[in-house]
Amino acid sequence: MINKTSIILLLATLFIPALQAQGDYKDTLSLIMPNNVQIDQLVYYKKTENIEVLKEFQSYLKDFLNDFKKLETEGLSEDHPVKFKYKRSSGRFATNSLTFSDYHTPTTILFAKNETDMLNDQSVTNEILIKKRTHLLELVQNEYPYEFKALVHFNNIDQLEELLDYNFEDITNNLETLLAKGKRDSKKRKAFTAFVKIDDNKQPEILQTAFLPGNNDVIQLSAGSGMQGIKGDWLGSFNAQATIILTRKGIDKHAISFSYEWLYNFTTPNEKYINEFIDLGYAHNFSKNPNKDNWMGISFGFMTKRRGEFFSNNTYRLGLNTRLNKNLAIGPQMYFNDFFKDVYPGVNVTITLL
Repeated sequence: MINKTSIILLLATLFIPALQAQGDYKDTLSLIMPNNVQIDQLVYYKKTENIEVLKEFQSYLKDFLNDFKKLETEGLSEDHPVKFKYKRSSGRFATNSLTFSDYHTPTTILFAKNETDMLNDQSVTNEILIKKRTHLLELVQNEYPYEFKALVHFNNIDQLEELLDYNFEDITNNLETLLAKGKRDSKKRKAFTAFVKIDDNKQPEILQTAFLPGNNDVIQLSAGSGMQGIKGDWLGSFNAQATIILTRKGIDKHAISFSYEWLYNFTTPNEKYINEFIDLGYAHNFSKNPNKDNWMGISFGFMTKRRGEFFSNNTYRLGLNTRLNKNLAIGPQMYFNDFFKDVYPGVNVTITLL
């Protein structure tokens, strides 16, 4: 008979919906330039301090301006916000492309006055400075995942031309030094945004910092079926699993799972054997692409109920698995008794149904 623990886990799996964290894996550096242009540099798959990709910004911007001039487009109006998306070639057969559309929500950024100024001048109140930037330019690498992606908020093309005269290499070096002084280890798993003002001498000043609120760690409940190749026979299975998924900046990275499996063997005509296993597993997502997972895991389990002579008493198993897609996983397994006695291999194929 199936014990109470198995029934409770199965019912929970069937009636509680699975949850999954979603989002992008990025930090954002918002640079306010001396000419009031705001550059949002999205830092993918790296620490926020590693912002060497900013050195490529002028190269991308120069290509955009050259291609934009070829369109002979009328001057931009503050009454007609426009969103540009410019993709520069990165593939062998790719070409530069430029698209633009109405941008009906002009960017408004709110900043509090610098706290040091407030202390030095008591007459200064907690005034809010509003900087309105009408148009948006999105610069991206043509292939995904992006090694480079920046959002540029501006009011006119002349402001973009002025950016070509700035020394972004020095700005980047100064910014890296400034960010390295900050200690954010306690919140490193959350997406980080820093609003930084760049003065005429290329010196950065952090005006405001923020972390995305909330915790995306979830408990995911699932059920599935599968097949295992053991001792030359193929056995069917049904499993129920509870998984704690730990995220890093919005993307699932670690999974700790507890599963219960009913492994049935119908190879003998007159008898039906069902053996039950409990497994504890860990998996890591090695992907750097938020839209494509690359999970690999390891599990260890032992037999809780034995029926028939297919397995010996005190049977344990150690397995590896690779998730091929959202619903299919495959991997080798090793079965053994006591301290690695009577070792024999197996192959496990699992299909997640819920």
